[in-house]
Amino acid sequence: MTIALLVLDEPPTVPLIGGALLIVIGGLALAGERVRPETFRGVGVVYTLVCVAFFATRDNVVRSIATDTTVPPQLAASTTIVAGGAAMGLYLLIRRGRRALGDTGRAIRPFALAGFVWGLSYASLFEAFYRGRVSVVSPLVATEALFGVLFAALLIGRSELVGRHVVIGAALIVAGGMLIGAFR
Repeated sequence: MTIALLVLDEPPTVPLIGGALLIVIGGLALAGERVRPETFRGVGVVYTLVCVAFFATRDNVVRSIATDTTVPPQLAASTTIVAGGAAMGLYLLIRRGRRALGDTGRAIRPFALAGFVWGLSYASLFEAFYRGRVSVVSPLVATEALFGVLFAALLIGRSELVGRHVVIGAALIVAGGMLIGAFR
């Protein structure tokens, strides 16, 4: 959102700033969860922060292009997914070398459904960016934190270690998204 306000000249409003603060505080609450799975590694937090920076950059690049293009949102989303797949393929080649192709083939069956749902989420995301500001769309998309936590608790169960900080953090993130959405 900061990028959108500074680079895209989106208007700052009190509900927008308040919602963004709730989202950040919610993220801090999530990070403050003391109960961690035994597979937890600190480098995961670093990857998460890098991911956040990439997502924020992606959102702003998409919105800045969407305002001046005749490319339909679904074609733009498809192109983005193909480019993302190429980036992942390059990463796999660098990390795994020749094993990458076989490893990818073995991953198709268990992860194809997740990839299909991810593609649908991108189709929806691009439709939203073609119609709304980053400072509104991105925080609303951040409500995925609550739904991710709820679905994890319901579908995966106790192995997800959904504790008090996780629930509070997810609720704050959703509250921030709702605040922004209500006053858009």
